[in-house]
Amino acid sequence: MDDNAKFSVEGVAAGVRADGRGLLDYRACVCSEDTLLHANGSATVTLGGLGKGSTTRCLGVVKAEVGRCAGVGEGGAVVGSVTLAMFRGGVRERQEREAFLSESLCRVLSSSPAFLERLVIPGSRGEFCWVLHVDVTVLELGGSVLDAASFAAHAALRSCVLPRVRAVEAEAGKLQLELVQDGE
Repeated sequence: MDDNAKFSVEGVAAGVRADGRGLLDYRACVCSEDTLLHANGSATVTLGGLGKGSTTRCLGVVKAEVGRCAGVGEGGAVVGSVTLAMFRGGVRERQEREAFLSESLCRVLSSSPAFLERLVIPGSRGEFCWVLHVDVTVLELGGSVLDAASFAAHAALRSCVLPRVRAVEAEAGKLQLELVQDGE
């Protein structure tokens, strides 16, 4: 066992980490919402960096588009991706890590049927819904990447503002979407 591995094993046995935190202590988290003007929602999250441990920084962005629901009662959709901007390693390793993080983030974001149902556009009889594209860019990589990415995605979703639209009946029973004006 090399010295680094021995140091880690002995630290776990003693109940401390190299930066002085206990085994169950979490790094400080700072979140700022609405960081980008041309997105439906955005946020930056910084884990660590306050004197204890390394720093992980993420930018989460939500862009929304109207789509067709997969079926009545299916709700909307959330599509997520994670990009590692500052990754030290090979291209294949980076792609595999990004794919794993993106898949994990999509599972987390799509795990609430109640949330997905709220993405159905009013009056559309379950035909039209919002499709939210949540993109997270990891700007600084210092550990707990999935935690930081999910915090950034959730904060961006929380700050997301969708245009108010409704479905109205057009000719031949087809639905048409219209923008709801303020005061209506």
